[in-house]
Amino acid sequence: MDGWWDCEHLDEFFFRLLRFEVESKVKRNRALLFQVLLSRLFNMQSKSRAFQIGEKHYDLGMNYLKRCWIAAWFTAVLIGGMLRL
Repeated sequence: MDGWWDCEHLDEFFFRLLRFEVESKVKRNRALLFQVLLSRLFNMQSKSRAFQIGEKHYDLGMNYLKRCWIAAWFTAVLIGGMLRL
């Protein structure tokens, strides 16, 4: 799919969406329908909500970042060792 949806013009993008009938290919389920309905009824974009999201996503702490770094380091070592074989 690399490059299939790249376009410089929005009209081309929407033409592709309509041509490939994307809406008929998306699986429908109740959970998704419920989320869409909630998003239409309640605007979750507010200054206080933005602060809550910021806390949740960006205040992860050093332990989380250390675990990510260690996992990345081990992966690099493993791949580097495999490349030397």
